Amino acid sequence: MQGDGPAQGVCRIVVLLRFGDDNLVDVKLVTEPAEVVRYAMVRDAAWHQAVPRREFGVEPSK
Repeated sequence: MQGDGPAQGVCRIVVLLRFGDDNLVDVKLVTEPAEVVRYAMVRDAAWHQAVPRREFGVEPSK
């Protein structure tokens, strides 16, 4: 099902968003292949441990 896991395929870029006080304060593009692979590995590990929202019991706000 779409939206239930990381995107499939080859990752070539990572976009890091930094927030402060609910505002976007910085955007960093990561294109170094070794760094992109490291971020993809961390993302995949996080998805492996993630609990789907429907099982977490929290309804999205409208």
